[in-house]
Amino acid sequence: MRPSKIIMSRGPVCCRLVQILFFNFLGFIMTVDPETGDKKMVDTSSRKIREAYSDWWVNQKATADDLFSKCGVDLAEIRTGEDYVRPLITLFKKR
Repeated sequence: MRPSKIIMSRGPVCCRLVQILFFNFLGFIMTVDPETGDKKMVDTSSRKIREAYSDWWVNQKATADDLFSKCGVDLAEIRTGEDYVRPLITLFKKR
């Protein structure tokens, strides 16, 4: 059975994507890979690093959006620091 069929057969699915929208000029930050535990220092003041992260994020989001759409998962984009009520109301009206 394909993964998308398994997900759809188990009822509602709730997913969350987290994005660091702006990390300009934070200097060096420590990142940790949650799967491997590997730690890495990242220079966030580097324009090249910020652009690479932005490109990576756009690709990840597009891949996730495509998968969720194929699996019939409704999405609501909610960002920290912004009102969450309106996106949730919009989501519930779709259903």
